[in-house]
Amino acid sequence: MAKFGDRFKYCPYCGKRFRYECECPYGKHVRMKLDFDERLRELYGKRFCPWCGSRSTKLECPLCRKAFDREDMFY
Repeated sequence: MAKFGDRFKYCPYCGKRFRYECECPYGKHVRMKLDFDERLRELYGKRFCPWCGSRSTKLECPLCRKAFDREDMFY
């Protein structure tokens, strides 16, 4: 399975560039390759589109029209 940073350009939790700017707790969790339990899945809800970085809490980005599966956030 591809790494999250290779698949997506922006962090879906904080909206910053995933590889260089993201320092949020979600990004740290992903980089450390730790598993997410159900409590953390609820805590880290998607707020931004992982492809373009625009604010998007729905399953389809209104700006770039890419579909997003909620499970893609946790690999």
